Amino acid sequence: MSDDLDLLDELADLAQEIVHDGVVMFQRAIEEKGLVLTEELLQQFQATVSRSALQLVAEISFHEYGRFKDMSQVRYGDKLPPLDALESFVKTVGLGQFGRVPGYRGRSVSSINEAARRIAAAILFTRRKVPVVKKQYSGTWYNSTKMRLINSARYRLRVRTAEVVNGWYTRLLERAGENQVN
Repeated sequence: MSDDLDLLDELADLAQEIVHDGVVMFQRAIEEKGLVLTEELLQQFQATVSRSALQLVAEISFHEYGRFKDMSQVRYGDKLPPLDALESFVKTVGLGQFGRVPGYRGRSVSSINEAARRIAAAILFTRRKVPVVKKQYSGTWYNSTKMRLINSARYRLRVRTAEVVNGWYTRLLERAGENQVN
């Protein structure tokens, strides 16, 4: 029974290593693509490994709205970005980067929060009216990184499992040999 636990312990340790390395891979891919604006997407990755009797689950997650805040180009398709993400983007970039605040023609802006909300709403309404032009697909940071992580995890899992199983069989054969001698 302890041999079974050795294998599960080894696999749990490996899963912990894989999710940690996966988070680092995702963060590097985001930085390499130049998609860092607020660094919120880089900081919100969560990696967990949970283990029960004979099941091991490894998971890496992030809040999807972070993509809207940090990615320089997003293909929305039929989806629109959340208003709070656009509002945060406007505040980060600065109100001075936008030509005017809708609804304040000739008047001064009452508050930065209100101005950011109005600009974000204007961007959102514009996105509803203007169709999304399909661009040449150039890949994303997420899918290619995810596949590299999966392939790496599969290889590492095979190697570590082979090492542990080989050790287990060696001990089993040694015990069988000792029993025959006695």
